[in-house]
Amino acid sequence: MLEACKNNGIHVTAYSPLGSAEGGRDLIHDQTVDRIAKKLNKSPGQVLVKWAIQRGTSVIPKSTNPNRIRENVAVFNWEVPQQDFKNLSNIPDQ
Repeated sequence: MLEACKNNGIHVTAYSPLGSAEGGRDLIHDQTVDRIAKKLNKSPGQVLVKWAIQRGTSVIPKSTNPNRIRENVAVFNWEVPQQDFKNLSNIPDQ
């Protein structure tokens, strides 16, 4: 679907990019995300936001916590390595 949108000039925004514990996939606590976050010395939230940006979607994470808000915007001077990006992209039920 993402590729079809890109090919037709439709911009995609990530809704709930960190997942949801309520009726959805709680990606912020996923083992793959956690392993990659530790490897990159980033928070799981930063890894998920950066992954979504790298895949070409706009990201609007929600938080009322000032520290998390700062983390969420500190994703522009680094990249998720290609193999880790693939691993994140292959998490089931995203």
